[in-house]
Amino acid sequence: MLSRRVLFAIILFVVAGSNVSRSQDHKVAVQVKLSHDKVAAGSAIHAMVIVGIHDGWHINSATPSDENQIESVVSIKAIDGIGIDTMRYPPGVLRDFGFSDVPLDVYEGSVNILVTLHAAEQTKPGKYLIPMSLAYQACNDNICLAPTSVTIDVPLEVVAAGEDGIPINQELFKSYLEENHR
Repeated sequence: MLSRRVLFAIILFVVAGSNVSRSQDHKVAVQVKLSHDKVAAGSAIHAMVIVGIHDGWHINSATPSDENQIESVVSIKAIDGIGIDTMRYPPGVLRDFGFSDVPLDVYEGSVNILVTLHAAEQTKPGKYLIPMSLAYQACNDNICLAPTSVTIDVPLEVVAAGEDGIPINQELFKSYLEENHR
């Protein structure tokens, strides 16, 4: 028979574990906006991954300053001739944390990651859902939650080569493309 102390420790462990998994979902919000309403087969389109990080939390940058940090990475599952051409992450900010001897390169607040998607020439016109994901680890000044990822299905319409899409969200892309990003 389990002692009361052991039983109490097990209950605390289970409760703490369940809070971590629920709280992880609420630390980072991700949305994706496209630069055009359609992309022609054989051409490219920009997608902006907008990452909103809740106050008091941060995620590691795409280029961590410590080998023990888990980098934040955007990826897509290439389907039907649609894939990533390039990805441009913004620089992080260096912050001191009590648990690290060196400043850490992190993202805080809102972060925009530019992704260039390419539809191959043989891509058939039609509507596609592109699974795009952000892998990250959310931390605050005291703890880091388990690494996780969030996936968003990005609707993308491919039209025949030579057809033009209508520009959308241009202020978002113009300001981002004018800045220096790595």
